[in-house]
Amino acid sequence: IAVLGGIVGTGCLYGKLRGKDAGYARAWGDHWLWFLFIAVFFIFGALNASVPGLCGINMEVVSPRMRTFASGIELTVRNILGYVCGPLIPGVIMDVAASTFKWSPAEKQADKDWQLCLGLGVVLSGNLVVWWLLSRAVGAARVALQESQTAAMGQLQKALQSEDVVLLEAAVQQATGLHMHNTEDGGAVIGMANEAIGAFHQVGKAVVRGSQAFTASREELSVSLAHLEGKVEILEMENEELRRRLAEALQSNSTQQADARVPLL
Repeated sequence: IAVLGGIVGTGCLYGKLRGKDAGYARAWGDHWLWFLFIAVFFIFGALNASVPGLCGINMEVVSPRMRTFASGIELTVRNILGYVCGPLIPGVIMDVAASTFKWSPAEKQADKDWQLCLGLGVVLSGNLVVWWLLSRAVGAARVALQESQTAAMGQLQKALQSEDVVLLEAAVQQATGLHMHNTEDGGAVIGMANEAIGAFHQVGKAVVRGSQAFTASREELSVSLAHLEGKVEILEMENEELRRRLAEALQSNSTQQADARVPLL
């Protein structure tokens, strides 16, 4: 929303500078100014609404004993950088542009308009950085989540191998907090772990003792499945051979019995 507001606001500034008219809504005032006010309203709303979420994220990345100090540092740095760089950076760019393009704001109204609009345009265009920061943050969070889910999967396997129901319940709780139940592999492992926890309370540790399905990785299960499928194929061939021999034996037995019933002449 802030990025869209920055683009719309910058477009309104450019349209006003190019048009130099009072706008179409003459009874209400300049329509470019109205659109700019609306864009600024949405920018302020979106950025202020993101502050609580950002504060929560900043607090989660530090240990609980450091969160009070981290909160103070976060607020101090945010206010100092915001209130200092907010007026400073646009002002420097305005002065540099006036010197570069030989503007005379004190003498020409057009040069003054371009200089002021350039400063506001820099502030509005700064919202485009939000999109880059957001995309980088989402990518980093996705990588961190995958690493945490991989670690949680290892904790689940270790808890199942240790046959400790307390560790298993803690590992399931951690995996659920990482939303592993929403993934294909994670949902299956958590389901098996919950079944194991229930069986632990009813049967005991013997429920998963020696069971590869609870402790093996995906690759190990694939290799084991291929090995079992090969064994099943061999057993099916042997079964067919036994059936053939049994049919031949039954046919031979029937022939001998028929020969025995034929009277001797």
